[in-house]
Amino acid sequence: MPVVEGRYPRETDEILLDEALRAEGYAVGDTLELIDSETTWTVSGFTDSRRFQVAPTFYIPRDHFTEAFAFALASRNDTVVAQALLIDYQPPAGDLEALSDLKLEALSIDELIEELPGYRAQTLTFTLMIGSLIAILSFVLGIFIYVLTLQKRMIFGIMKAQGIPTSYILSAGTIQTVLLTIVGVGSGVGLAWLTGYFLQGKVPFQVDLTLFGIVTGAFFLFTLIGALSPIRTISRIDPLEAIG
Repeated sequence: MPVVEGRYPRETDEILLDEALRAEGYAVGDTLELIDSETTWTVSGFTDSRRFQVAPTFYIPRDHFTEAFAFALASRNDTVVAQALLIDYQPPAGDLEALSDLKLEALSIDELIEELPGYRAQTLTFTLMIGSLIAILSFVLGIFIYVLTLQKRMIFGIMKAQGIPTSYILSAGTIQTVLLTIVGVGSGVGLAWLTGYFLQGKVPFQVDLTLFGIVTGAFFLFTLIGALSPIRTISRIDPLEAIG
């Protein structure tokens, strides 16, 4: 867990906050008091993107948690009441069998996240929406490049009248399309990063490099398809007819 400012808690009254709370005005050295706790905590630092769904979280050492919050986990007969136990190691097969006999389930961190209420439905909904938008935009972009290429019939006719081979015209058009796509996609990525910088800590926004890579690849693929689709039409252009 990286610390972006300050340091890890060392004393029993120190606490580590998610950096989203830094945008709310908290700073290293501030003191705060949690609900149902008489302990005053001092902020020792901030960590990066550690949240429960969209809510920022805080961290204290395990021993300090036991001292400060054991009362909140114990029932009247001193039995610990908890819905989950988090461990930072892979339990052996014997422990897994014992958990199964007790009708308990061992989950990895990713599996636990998938089981959070509403997480899977929300993720699938937004994934479908984003995927549909990417497909529609890529298709529209391909059509735009196709139409833009066909509108250059007169220019292609003049070039062919000058003796320029069709292969050169096609390669030049492809290079221009790639450059145009690079400028457009680069501008979009830059604006997305800029938006994420200004919205950091204000709305749930995260720049996903994998998603950006998929979008960039789809845009390049469809623009190339749109640029190369009129090959047959360009190769059959009559210079006199195109010039008019």
